[in-house]
This record gives sequence, C-alpha cells and structure tokens, in this order.
Amino acid sequence: GHAGATVSGVANTRYENGETFMKSTSHDHQYFIFILGTNDSKDLDVNFFASYQRLIEKYNVSSYDKVIVCSPPMAFSNEWGINELLISNSIRNSVVKLAKQKKFKLLDINRMMKTSDFFQDDGIHFNSEGANHLAHLLQETLLK
Repeated sequence: GHAGATVSGVANTRYENGETFMKSTSHDHQYFIFILGTNDSKDLDVNFFASYQRLIEKYNVSSYDKVIVCSPPMAFSNEWGINELLISNSIRNSVVKLAKQKKFKLLDINRMMKTSDFFQDDGIHFNSEGANHLAHLLQETLLK
C-alpha cells in the first residue's frame, strides 16, 4: 500500500499512479490481497467500483482463488477527513459486489473487526493486536 492513496478520484492520489503500484505490478505473485478504500471515503468518486475493477485487472492474476479482496476496516475517527458512513456503506458494498462478481475471495474486515481495540489512538490504523488479528483472518481465508 501507500499512505493516502485512493482507488479513484484525482490522479495525484490514485494508487495506480504511484511508485508502489509500479513495483507491485513488475513482479509475479502467488497471491493478491487488496485492502483499499479508506482514503476514498474523503471524497468518494462515483467511479469507485469501475476504478477498483480496472486496478485489479492490471495485475497478472493467474487464478481468481488466489485473490482476496478485503472491505476497508471501520473508522473510529474522522481524522484526515475519513468518512465512516461511506466506508461501511457505499465502499464496503462496492467491494463485496466486486468480490462476488469476479469470484474473488472476500474478507469482510469491516464487519469482522468492529471494535476500536484493534486500532491505534488515531482510530484509523491498526495497532499490533489489530495487525495480528488481520494476519490470522487472512491466513484462514487463504487456506479456504
């Protein structure tokens, strides 16, 4: 990932326009894990779903069962303009729709990690307990 990156919206914040994206697409991967959308809640673009779909298509995905699409986690703060209502409704719904439509594995972090105990004081980023719990959930999802 890249701090502040978005799936859609203005070009200078889009994940696909950054160096991290370029590095991530220049290698072959066995698995793909996408956890995007939190920063999109600052100014949600109506093209979020289509932009997310196009972003994933830019990766060399050999098998859809190797892809986990995660809903963005809940936000327990509006720090930096993050909008929890958009995350847990519009953005989450788009991610769930994308996973179903493409037959990707879905990890609904938004519904599974619903306590602020998993987050740092800023209410946005995971603390070590949250990161460990997320890693466990990802492992379970990969092994399904």
